[in-house]
Amino acid sequence: MASSAFSQWRQRHNLFDDKSRYLDRFGLVLTLTVLLLALLSLLDIFGQYRHPGTLWGGLLLEIVSAGLLLVALMASGTRRGWLRFFAIFSIVVIVIDLSQILYFVTHTESSAENNEVLHRTPPVAPAIFSFLMFVAVLLRVFRHKEVQLATLLGSLTAFLMIPMTFFYVFLMVDVVAGPFFPHYEPSQDFMYFSLTNVTTVGSELVPATDLARLLTSTSALVGQLFLITFVAMIVGLMSSRLSFSRALREGPEPSQES
Repeated sequence: MASSAFSQWRQRHNLFDDKSRYLDRFGLVLTLTVLLLALLSLLDIFGQYRHPGTLWGGLLLEIVSAGLLLVALMASGTRRGWLRFFAIFSIVVIVIDLSQILYFVTHTESSAENNEVLHRTPPVAPAIFSFLMFVAVLLRVFRHKEVQLATLLGSLTAFLMIPMTFFYVFLMVDVVAGPFFPHYEPSQDFMYFSLTNVTTVGSELVPATDLARLLTSTSALVGQLFLITFVAMIVGLMSSRLSFSRALREGPEPSQES
């Protein structure tokens, strides 16, 4: 009886719904992720100093990241109740940041001295959205029982979310804990560094502090662990599928008469 009650509670509070009509539609999520990565690799969205232009650009990035998170949650089969929760959470975060921008625009002098004091805004909300998206997509991919196109698309999406999440983390460290690199670098250089670091290609950029070096090593390690786990999962699913197909072709073994 206790087991039945626990099963009912678990089903009622389960985060995912495997019967969602948007389930496993990772093609759209992957396309939007690639476009966002390309945008962040080409444009200096955050700028060196905090001013209305960079603040509005950061807010636009928050809105895009929140929308991408909701699309990823839908493709991951997240239940409607949790979708509403994350949607409300995203709206609250965006409204708070919007109020801060309006206060900054209306109460701050646009002098060069003031801009130098106010460094670029740390992208806390996009970092949270990217991490939640990575977790949701990864949990859905690991629930697959066989290798499908959605398995590959979802895995690629989750992998691309690693450099994007660390890109935001690197920028936050640059703002909060001091310069991440020895000299000022535009935000697109942070994305370039994050992409090359996760893929272990390497770049000419070098982290300047102990914390920056620790995060750099962590991002490379997470990327490699993801690839190892992904390959092992694909091989395991394909081996199980081949064994099952072989058993169906051969049929049941004939019983031996004693």
